[in-house]
Amino acid sequence: MTDILIKGGPRIAGGVIAAPGPAQVEIDASGLDILPGFIDVHGDAFERAIAARPGVYLPVGIALAELEAQLLAAGVTTAYLAITLSWEAGLRSAATYKMLRDAVLARPAGAVPDLKLHVRFEETNLDCLDMAVADIEAGHVKMLSFNNHTPSIMKKLAKPASVAKMVERCGQTYEAPKRTDTRQHQRIFERDCEHEQE
Repeated sequence: MTDILIKGGPRIAGGVIAAPGPAQVEIDASGLDILPGFIDVHGDAFERAIAARPGVYLPVGIALAELEAQLLAAGVTTAYLAITLSWEAGLRSAATYKMLRDAVLARPAGAVPDLKLHVRFEETNLDCLDMAVADIEAGHVKMLSFNNHTPSIMKKLAKPASVAKMVERCGQTYEAPKRTDTRQHQRIFERDCEHEQE
């Protein structure tokens, strides 16, 4: 990592703000404000980098390169990628989560911006619970939150325009969300019944 001296200000040595001293590069920032990098604690812009248009997915390497450029241009040096891990298809699917997780973990140590996983776990996504717990225990997940979109999705199924939006986002057929959500609703009902019997 290159040491940088900001003329009239601090030195950046090994990526850390340090006292003025010799450096490989000197920058004249006279008249400018110098700020540390911003931390984006909840960013989902990566979704548009991966799927620039509904149903059109870019290779994750290209998508992350584009995202990194956008983040750095905005002064963001640490970003928590808020990926929803849901039972839905498309951007919220287990497949997309695994793809993004693996790409983030494969980045070299010290890569800038620093990308971290913020898992937004859909609480009814029982199929992915073991994977989520394993990733948390392994230290891959740096932030965790819980979602429960299922009740609102169930209400939307009676509205064709709402289903069309879901289809566009997920890249499914028009009937697929109804079938998926009906199966999911049955599984939730069965789970709740089992808990009541215990």
